[in-house]
Amino acid sequence: MGEQTIPEILLVLHACSLGIWLVCIYDGIRIFRRLIPHGRFPVALEDLIFWIYCTVKVFLFLYHMSSGKIRWFSIAGAFLGMYFFEKALGRHIVNGISKAVVKMKKKLTFCHKVLK
Repeated sequence: MGEQTIPEILLVLHACSLGIWLVCIYDGIRIFRRLIPHGRFPVALEDLIFWIYCTVKVFLFLYHMSSGKIRWFSIAGAFLGMYFFEKALGRHIVNGISKAVVKMKKKLTFCHKVLK
């Protein structure tokens, strides 16, 4: 491999990990929304804050990793990381954690009623 190829491969791998990180953050928001339902305005506010966070993270990533140059393969790497993580694990993690927390909440509520 050439001298230029290895840094570009590392850039794509780092971009994939950034994409996975961003999906994990959004999955956390999705879990929160399932556990505590709320209206349109709070959801819109959460999304706005998330997208501002994404913008800052991607800007800092591009600034540090490629001297601020937007490279198509770094953007593609982030999207690939997001896509494959969501398809492979994201849904299962959100469903599993949501169900586990709801189940734990029911058990704690039952124990609280019994101990009263």
